[in-house]
Amino acid sequence: MDSKSSYHKTENRYKFESFTERISSINVDVIRRGTRATDELNEDGDSYFVVGLAKWSDFNCTQDFVNFTREVSFNIRNFAQLVHHEADCLSLLKKHLKIRSSLAYLPLLDLVVQIARDLQKDMYPHFREFFLIIVDLLDTQDTELIEAAFQTLGYLLKFLWRYLVKDIEDVYSFYSVLLTSDRKEQIQRFAADSFA
Repeated sequence: MDSKSSYHKTENRYKFESFTERISSINVDVIRRGTRATDELNEDGDSYFVVGLAKWSDFNCTQDFVNFTREVSFNIRNFAQLVHHEADCLSLLKKHLKIRSSLAYLPLLDLVVQIARDLQKDMYPHFREFFLIIVDLLDTQDTELIEAAFQTLGYLLKFLWRYLVKDIEDVYSFYSVLLTSDRKEQIQRFAADSFA
C-alpha cells in the first residue's frame, strides 16, 4: 500500500482513500464540538487527565504508552495530586511526545488536551513548548496524527484563549511559522483553521 494512502472507516465499512482525499476530509473546528476525550468526570478523580489516563490505559497497550503510564500514574490519582505533581506530569508529556515514531502519540496528544482542561491558567506558561513539540509531529504522512495534532492545537487555543489573547502578538509570531509558503498547503490550511 502506498504510504500516502490508507483505508478509512466510513459508515461501518472501510473505503480506500488517497492521502489527498483523507487530508481534505479532516475537520479541525473544535469550537463547535464539545470536548474530545471525556466529558464526564469520575466521582473520585475530579480530573479530566485522570479519567483520560484510565481510558487510554484500556485502549492503548503499546509499549510506548505503557512506559508513559508507569512514569506518571503512580503520582496522579485525582485533581489534587495532579496539581501537586503538575510540573512532573507536564515534563513527562513533553518527554514522551518527543520520542520518535512513538505508537503513543494519539493518547498523549489527548492527554495534553485533558491536562489543559484541568490546569487552565497554569498550563498557559507551557503552551509555547507544547506547540513546538506538536509542530515537530506534523512532518509525517500519517493523516490521523496530523488531524490529532491540529485538533490538540485547536483545543489548547480553545481552553487557553483568555490567557493567549493577552499575548496574541507573541502567540501569532510563533504560530505563523505554520502559515509560511514553505509549509505544505494542508498544514497552512489547518493552521489557519485552528488559529481562527
